[in-house]
Amino acid sequence: MSNSTETDLDDRCQQAMALRQEGQYDEARRLLESVLRDDPSHLQARLELGLVLLFTGEFEAGTAAIEQVVREQPGWYEARVHLAKSYAMLGRGEDACREFLQVVRDAPADSTPHLESKKQLTYFPADQISAARARLS
Repeated sequence: MSNSTETDLDDRCQQAMALRQEGQYDEARRLLESVLRDDPSHLQARLELGLVLLFTGEFEAGTAAIEQVVREQPGWYEARVHLAKSYAMLGRGEDACREFLQVVRDAPADSTPHLESKKQLTYFPADQISAARARLS
């Protein structure tokens, strides 16, 4: 893929991110789907589409999309934080804790994903955190 094509895809993905942040989910989804038609492997677009699906109530589909991104890019801590939050929305507290704990363990201590994960863990009961910690080891 040429640099100009990659730049165009990245620009469209950035536009879609802005639309999502403004609550314009249908427009964001259309733009992300156009990016993915041109490059089905575009991870940022796939993550963003997962988030749009979550925000529009398609929790299972959104979570599945983000899970796939994390499987392909396990060191992308921002995606792991989004996955953990989607698990929490689905009532999968232990899975959410496991993802947050992994980010706390592996991400740089001063990074936004690390700090956000530490904060999010304060909202979970100790037994869920303990169970998740046991599964993580």
